[in-house]
Amino acid sequence: YDEQSPAQERHSVAVQILLRRLSTLNPSPPNIGIESQELSTQVCEGLMELFPRVALSDIRANLVEMRQRKHEDEVGCIQRAIRAAEAGFAAIHRELQPGMTELDAFSVAQCAALTNLAKPVWATGDFVSGVERTTAMGGKGTKRAMQAGDLFIVDFGLIAGGYWADLSNTFLVGQQPDELHLHRFEVLKKAVKVAEGELRAGAKAKEIFENVDAFLMSESGKVVKSEHLGHGIGLRHHLGHGIGLHHLEPPFLVRNSDERLQAGHVITIEPGLY
Repeated sequence: YDEQSPAQERHSVAVQILLRRLSTLNPSPPNIGIESQELSTQVCEGLMELFPRVALSDIRANLVEMRQRKHEDEVGCIQRAIRAAEAGFAAIHRELQPGMTELDAFSVAQCAALTNLAKPVWATGDFVSGVERTTAMGGKGTKRAMQAGDLFIVDFGLIAGGYWADLSNTFLVGQQPDELHLHRFEVLKKAVKVAEGELRAGAKAKEIFENVDAFLMSESGKVVKSEHLGHGIGLRHHLGHGIGLHHLEPPFLVRNSDERLQAGHVITIEPGLY
């Protein structure tokens, strides 16, 4: 945009540049690999006009497989995103108090992440408080003002350098945790360790899920201060998933998975008790 003439739509400009570059290919390619889910109609039509006899081959499955195994520089990008998200959690921990809204807390986390990265950041996540909203397990932040004694679930995700971070934690608003809070917290910390102990190349995602689920069912119902907590509680959502250029990538640690872990996978571990 030269500020002298009306600006062109940016996607159209990018398509024109791409097609000009491709037009220099000689001889014309018989095949072009595409990622169909990401390819606009404008690009597809331009390719067919430029190369009338070309075969467009959807290689999305190959790309998804390749993206699962992260290189060292990709891991570095994810780690930077994680550090920014951790700064967001630390800021919430410092500033959280009764009367703060869920949206206020999101703003606090996003500002801290931005400061940590020293650049603009795109952030999102689940910011839910109170019995009704936390029972539903997720949702965007609202103007709901949190009260003393509320549990506040924060599942904070952001993109830094093109790569995602996805962290989750639960805060207790305005008071000290009781015995049940501490018991459930300790059980979940142990569940993370159980999962971490099974993360190795070749491990079945389904079996990792089942083992952690069984552990939670066993441990979450144990006696606390002579009070039996009733039946154990298992996993109500996935145990974890891959992460990278996208928020949700294979493998998925779920009950009905036939995937196996591979060297180079970067995955979340996020057990919960609801």
